[in-house]
Amino acid sequence: MQARIHHANVPAHDVRLVARFYSEVLGLTEVEMPGKEGIGTPEQQLVAWFDPGNGQPGLHVVLPRVDFAREHNMWINPIAHGRIASAVHDIEEVKLKLD
Repeated sequence: MQARIHHANVPAHDVRLVARFYSEVLGLTEVEMPGKEGIGTPEQQLVAWFDPGNGQPGLHVVLPRVDFAREHNMWINPIAHGRIASAVHDIEEVKLKLD
């Protein structure tokens, strides 16, 4: 079984400050949030996306807002809390290892 990190969500009350850390100190490239025009703009300071350079969603720095999902017609709130999302090729194999 091979697992990989798909993306990580980092909540921050000052999105631009944390985004500067990831870009200026760690050298990550900030990109526009795909599929949700206007949510990821720097002026709004709600979300900053970073491209890890491997075609994955990467790192998201987000302002933790409980009303975000409702305001943007989403079923779940992707930014209320931090999270690390993993991806695996065979979920059944993972389930067997957990038993």
